[in-house]
Amino acid sequence: CRSSVFRGGPPRLPNQNFELLSEDYQVFDSSSIVGRQPSLIYFGYTSCPETCEADNRRNATAVELLESVGIDIRPIFISIDPRRDSPQILKSYTDLFHPRMLGLTGTEGQIKAASEAFSTYFKKQFSSTDDYQFDHSTFPSLTIPNYGLVEFFRRDLTAAELANNVECYLRKPLTISERNQLRNAISSCWNTGSLSSDALKTSVDVEFEISKEGKLNPSSIKLALSSSSSESATTQAFEAARRAILRCGARGFDLPIDNYYLREPIIMTFDPRKMGLD
Repeated sequence: CRSSVFRGGPPRLPNQNFELLSEDYQVFDSSSIVGRQPSLIYFGYTSCPETCEADNRRNATAVELLESVGIDIRPIFISIDPRRDSPQILKSYTDLFHPRMLGLTGTEGQIKAASEAFSTYFKKQFSSTDDYQFDHSTFPSLTIPNYGLVEFFRRDLTAAELANNVECYLRKPLTISERNQLRNAISSCWNTGSLSSDALKTSVDVEFEISKEGKLNPSSIKLALSSSSSESATTQAFEAARRAILRCGARGFDLPIDNYYLREPIIMTFDPRKMGLD
């Protein structure tokens, strides 16, 4: 999943507490920003000439793409310009991009602490007027509860590429215990009694997807691999496996619900010769 390289391994949010004020005048501390749900965080300011608007639109589109596949991620915009970016201005600004985008601001000291915690950079350019600008980091950051800061993403990524990278971090395989539990459940629904002699010698790898709530996606079931060159034997073996998955998955599988992650596609081997699943 990594799109950037960090010396010493992936970064984690430092044990540094800070507080910021939201666009709705709610106080958010470091734990509530990182610990509630996966978040895509971007530092900028509303008077930014072009960069921040383009980046926030890209981030918002990536969030919408993730929502379409069942991934709920919160877009956050942290202003580095507390003098001009009041909560009211932030709210009007973030509403332009996504209804769930959260705008945060604070004192100069609070924003500096948050920037240091997320390993970003900003510096106000000298100006004798109020029409000043900032040099600042332009990469979005991904945080995940219980892990903290897990990745910075390159600014040149498209919305689709950014969404794909985030999704990679939010998919995980079944544990050994979960896989054994699933194997036992499906095995009890697997009937090979009607298979031909050739099909009984055919093992098939079948891929399917289960939601984070344990619900089967029937349309995801597909043949991944067959040990036989016979189309007929392969079809019979696959259909027996498919029926077993559908039958046992009709009411969902009794797996732990994960609030933040989607499960990776599952591949199981159905081998009649072993009378079991791998």
